[in-house]
Amino acid sequence: MKKILFVLLGTLLLSFSPVHAEGGADWNDLVKMREHIDESIHEIDHFMAINKIDVHGHDLKAKEELIQASNHLHEVIEIMQHAQNH
Repeated sequence: MKKILFVLLGTLLLSFSPVHAEGGADWNDLVKMREHIDESIHEIDHFMAINKIDVHGHDLKAKEELIQASNHLHEVIEIMQHAQNH
């Protein structure tokens, strides 16, 4: 379980790196980040479906936090799109 969470966390961190390296982000970069997070949510769903070991709800907690992150990014994307159009 820890290995899977570390892989997911590493994937998310790497997805943010190119944005900072370019000196800024537009909303399209955030859409890509959100897609990575949503992919991670699906990977956790897959893990939860096949896992036979009780991980004391940590898998569900990780999924919930990723869903929250996805929702927050959605809000940021909408704000940035609105600001860009006005």
